[in-house]
Amino acid sequence: MGADRLRITTDEQRHWLSIARARGGLCAGCGRALAPGEPVYIERLEVERKPLAAPGAHWGQRAVYRDVPLGVECASARNVAEAQARPPEACVGCGRPVHYAVLRESRQWVSCSKRCVSNRARLGGRPG
Repeated sequence: MGADRLRITTDEQRHWLSIARARGGLCAGCGRALAPGEPVYIERLEVERKPLAAPGAHWGQRAVYRDVPLGVECASARNVAEAQARPPEACVGCGRPVHYAVLRESRQWVSCSKRCVSNRARLGGRPG
């Protein structure tokens, strides 16, 4: 599929995104379950808002951008190629290899999901 063209637009994709960001272990692009220890690629993608408003009403913006966990088949070719040139970072919660498309020095936690950050924080872990 490739994230260079991937956008989250359908209810099914929004559902996968919700699960993938919350619990991990899932590709938000296609819904495939990731094998334990399989790398996850985090990329910033466009997520189209669901039109929940009444007819005539509209959102201030049609889409937002979110960091989205993807499997290798849905990650952009650029991110996969760059990942080959540098070692992955380990998720603070489960140890899964994580490749971020955008490297940020200010990032406190390397994580594949909100659950992993939560578990790490609950256990008294510190960023670093």
